[in-house]
Amino acid sequence: MEFQTRWNRQKTSPEKNSGEILTETAGYIPPKIKIEQLILAGKQLKEFRSHQFDFPDGSEIDESYNDVTRKKNLDLAEASMLLQQSKDSLNEQIKHEKEKKRKLAESKKEEKLTPLNDDVPPETE
Repeated sequence: MEFQTRWNRQKTSPEKNSGEILTETAGYIPPKIKIEQLILAGKQLKEFRSHQFDFPDGSEIDESYNDVTRKKNLDLAEASMLLQQSKDSLNEQIKHEKEKKRKLAESKKEEKLTPLNDDVPPETE
């Protein structure tokens, strides 16, 4: 009885190729396309992450910019007060814009209603 070792192996006959392809090629993605997809994914990730900051990449930050929500010890009461103040100021702006539009519409209506001097018959004495 002979033991099999690294140097002493039993001879086997090689497997015969029938020519039939057994692997599925439907889901195969060529390396070039896969690399292009990875590069595109990296660009999209970089763009997504840049939108998470207050200022876009490369832009200068205005020195007068003051974000009150980033100060230390901001509590919920202060935050709700700030929210209410901003809502009130927006409502005031909307109210002023509506008033402007209403006055503009009234002035246009008055222009249409007032007759021109040429249309008015002269007064007889």
